[in-house]
Amino acid sequence: MSETETATAAENETDDGQDLLTLPEKTAAKRLSALWDALEDPMRQRVPKWERNRLSRRGIRGVRVLGAASARDDSDGVWVPPGATDQPPVPNNVDQLTRRIVDTITSDEPKIEAVSPSPDDLDIEAAEQATRILEHEDAAAASNLRKLVQKALNRAGTYSSSFSFQYVDQYGLLEPIEVLAHPLATDPENPLVDPQTGMPAAGPFETRYVVVGADGQKQLSASRKGAELGWKPLIREDLLNPHCVRLWPATAEGIDTAEGVFVGRVTTLGAIKASFPDVAELDADELRKLCAWRPATGKKYWAPIALAEAADKSALAMQDRSKGSEQAPPDETIVYFRCLYLRSSRKYPMGAYFCLGANTQLVGRGKWSATVGDGEDEREEPLDLPVAQCRFFEDPADQDPYGLSPVEWLAPMDEAVATQTIAWLEYLYRFNHPNTFLPLGSVIQPGQLNIRDGTPIRYNAAAGKLEYESIPTFPSESTALIDKYEAWMRTLSGLENAARGVADPSVKSGIHAERIIEQALVALTQVVSNVQDFLLRRGRIRLQLIATHYTAPRLLRINGDGGLPQVRAFQGADLRTIRDVRLQRNSMTMLTRSAKVSMLRDELTLGMQANDPSAYLRYRTQAASLTDAIATQDDDPHMQRVQRQVTEWRRGPKEGADPNTIWAVLPVDDDPTVAPMRAYRLGRAIASDRFTKFPPDWNQPLVAAYQAARQAAGMMNAAEQAQSQQQATQAQAQAEAQSTGQQQQMDAQNEQAKQQQAHANKLEEIVVTEQVKTAAQMEVDAQRAAVHAMPVAGMGEDY
Repeated sequence: MSETETATAAENETDDGQDLLTLPEKTAAKRLSALWDALEDPMRQRVPKWERNRLSRRGIRGVRVLGAASARDDSDGVWVPPGATDQPPVPNNVDQLTRRIVDTITSDEPKIEAVSPSPDDLDIEAAEQATRILEHEDAAAASNLRKLVQKALNRAGTYSSSFSFQYVDQYGLLEPIEVLAHPLATDPENPLVDPQTGMPAAGPFETRYVVVGADGQKQLSASRKGAELGWKPLIREDLLNPHCVRLWPATAEGIDTAEGVFVGRVTTLGAIKASFPDVAELDADELRKLCAWRPATGKKYWAPIALAEAADKSALAMQDRSKGSEQAPPDETIVYFRCLYLRSSRKYPMGAYFCLGANTQLVGRGKWSATVGDGEDEREEPLDLPVAQCRFFEDPADQDPYGLSPVEWLAPMDEAVATQTIAWLEYLYRFNHPNTFLPLGSVIQPGQLNIRDGTPIRYNAAAGKLEYESIPTFPSESTALIDKYEAWMRTLSGLENAARGVADPSVKSGIHAERIIEQALVALTQVVSNVQDFLLRRGRIRLQLIATHYTAPRLLRINGDGGLPQVRAFQGADLRTIRDVRLQRNSMTMLTRSAKVSMLRDELTLGMQANDPSAYLRYRTQAASLTDAIATQDDDPHMQRVQRQVTEWRRGPKEGADPNTIWAVLPVDDDPTVAPMRAYRLGRAIASDRFTKFPPDWNQPLVAAYQAARQAAGMMNAAEQAQSQQQATQAQAQAEAQSTGQQQQMDAQNEQAKQQQAHANKLEEIVVTEQVKTAAQMEVDAQRAAVHAMPVAGMGEDY
C-alpha cells in the first residue's frame, strides 16, 4: 500500500462519523494522534530531500538522498561524502541564484489593499479604512511585507514551501486605556456626549485617558499620568518550515484545497497556560508528559536549530529533576505541541480546532468560528484556515503539495561547475608550484631553492642543470564548460540581465523597459504567481482576525485626507463585509524606479495630448510616491485644503451646520494653477454615489464651488464649447471680411498712387524736355551772335 493510501486509510479510520468535539478528551486525543502519525510517513520521505537542499545551499556538494528519514535522526536519509565540508572555496551558485530570484521578485515592494465588495460609498470607505488598518497592523507587529516575502521565499527556496501562521495573542499589548472623547467630557461611559448640552456631539474629538480620580471614580483625563492599563489583543505571525505543517487530507494539493491543517508550534509552558487555562490545572506528571513530547520527524526544524537543541537539553534536565519528585516543570520549559484547524464542512459547519500535547493530552478544542456584526446583524461565521503557503515551484511530476525547490535542478549543474573549478584551482597550484628535478651529482640542497634573501647558491656545473616539471596547458574546454553551465543556470533561474533590472542603453522608455522585463520574466511567472497568492491569502486571514477579535474600540493614528495627522477609533465591526484584498497598483512590478518614472512620463504625455486635465495630477501623485513613501500629493497645501473640504462634506449634513462655511472662498482659489486641481477633486466628489444621497441644499455650495473652479480654470462643457466655437467662427469670418475690404482699399490706393506717380513722371519729363530744348536754342543763338560779331577777312575800310 502506498504512503498516500496508508494516510487516507488512517484518516477514514479516524473519521468514523463521531464528532471529535464531543468525544472524551483522551479518546479524541488518541484519534488526533493517529491522524498525525498517518501523515508521518510522507513527511519522512520529504525530510531527506529538504536536508539535501539545505546542505547544497551551504555549499556542501555531492550529497545524495538514500531514503526516508528515521525517527532517530533526520539526517539518516542523506549521505554526505567524507571531506565534503573541507573542499576548496568555490562560488556557491545555488545559494547565490536562489537569493537573486528572491531579490528580483521583491525589488519592487509589495503592497496590498482591501477591496470594496460594492460601489456603495460606505463599503468604499470601509475598504479604505481596512487598508489603513492593515498598514497599521503590519507596522505595529514589525511585519514589513518585503522582509516577510524575502524570508518566506528564501525558506521555500530550500524546503520547497514555507508557511505563515497568524494567531491572536489576547495579551499582546499592554497600554493605557484611551478613547476618543468630547474635549469637555469627563464620563468614560459617555465620552462623545457634550456635558454642556447633554447631547451627543458631532466633533471634533480628542484623545483622552481613563484614570481613577481622588474619589475612586473613573474619569477622563488629557494626561497619561495615572491612566489605567489594559491588555489589547495583537495579531502575531510565525513563519514556519514545512516540517511542522501537515495538510489534511494527504491528497490535498495545497493549503487552498486542504480541509484542515496541522500546525506544529514551539513555545513555553507559561504561554500554553495563558492560552489554555485548563493546562494550569494538570498535575505534575501530566505537565512533564506535555513538556517531554517531541515529534518523530523534523523536530530540529520546528524552531531554530539552536533553540531545538536547548529544548532537548531542557527536557532531559527537567526529567532528571522530576524523577521521584512531585515538582511541576517551570513555566520557562520549552514545549512542542500540535494544533489541527478544520475549515467549515458538513461534519463541522462552524469549523473546529484541536490543540494536542502528548499523544493522550488534548489541551484545547472548540469551534473555529467567531461572532461578527452587531445588533440585528449579529451572527456566527466559520473562519478560514489561519495558514498561508508560499510555494516556490509546482511539482508537475510527483504532485507534491509542498512543491519543488530550485535547488533540485540547480545543484547538479553547480556540482559540475564546482568540479571544473576545483580542477582549475589544482592546475593553477601545480603551475605555480612545479616540481624541481636535481641532478644526482649536484651539490645544491633542496631547501636552498626556497631561499630568497640574496644569498648566493653554489652549484656544480658539471653535474648538470636543474629541470622543472612541464605542466601541460589547461584545456580551454573546461573553462568553456564552466561558462556554459553558469549561463544555463542563469537561464533556468530566469535571471538574465533584463530580468534582474540591469540597465540596458538600448532601452529608450519606461514602456520599452516594461516589455523587455515582461518577456524576460517568463521563467519566473510561476514563482511570482505563488508569491502573490501567498500575500493575498495572508491579507485575507489578517482581515478575518481583525474583524473577529478586535471587538473593543482602539485608536488608529494616520495621516488624514487633508494631510494632517488624525486619530480615528476603529473596531472589527467597522470592516463591514470587507473580506478580500489585492495588490496595489504599481506594486510588485519588478520595474526599476527609473523605468516607473519613465512610464509615468509617457502616460502624462498621452494624457496631455488627449487634453486630460487629471493627467498631471495622477503623474505627480504617483511620481512622488516613487521617491518617498510618505511624500505624496497631500504635501501640496492647495490639495490638502480641498481634501479637507471634501472630507467634511462627505460626513453629511448635521443639525445647525451651514454647508457654505465648508466652501468659503479664498483668493487663491481663482489662481490658474490651483483651479484645475480643485475642479478635478470637486468633480470626483460630485460623481460619487454619496452626492445623490445628500439633500440639494447640502450639495448646492459644492456645485457652486465646482463651477467657480471650472470657470477659473477655463474649462467648458459641450454647450459652452459649441458656443465658443461658433463665436470663434463668426469672429474669423468677420476678420476675413474686414481683411478683404482693407486689402481692396489698399489696392485702390496703391493704384491711385501709381497713376499719380505716372502723371508726375510725365510732367517732369515734359519739363525736362522743354528745358533741354530751351538750353539748346540758347546755345544756337549764342553761337550765331558770336559769328555776326566777328570781322570779315580781306576787306578794307573803303569797301
